[in-house]
Amino acid sequence: MGMGSANALAIELGLYLSQRTQPFDWATANCVHHAAGWVDHIEGSRLLAALPEPATARAAMRAVVHHGGWVAAVTHALGREPVAPALARLGDVVLLRLGGGAHALGLCAGRTTAYIDAAGACVHLPTLDGLVAWHLQVAA
Repeated sequence: MGMGSANALAIELGLYLSQRTQPFDWATANCVHHAAGWVDHIEGSRLLAALPEPATARAAMRAVVHHGGWVAAVTHALGREPVAPALARLGDVVLLRLGGGAHALGLCAGRTTAYIDAAGACVHLPTLDGLVAWHLQVAA
């Protein structure tokens, strides 16, 4: 799906974030599934089909460690190199560090990045607090 303008992309991202109704579930609706669903929607890819379905937080972390950590796992899944959070653009995938050593994938909404927390809520944190980002491949 090509998004010709930043304005159209902003509208599409707003709709994607607002239409999220599925409660958080480690196996099928965690922050990784949410980010992958966005990439699938915009790029027409099939990332969601390849994602593991861990039953617990511990199983999800084992899958990340198995793939060499968050950055390596996401870089491999997306097939593109990460960039600094300061270079993140609207709609990009951003890796955030949360309290207690946890991490989450979110979607750059400009100065903030929206991610899905364990309660299923859409939470915004400053994009510049991210660790790395991956550019969304949007048709011009």
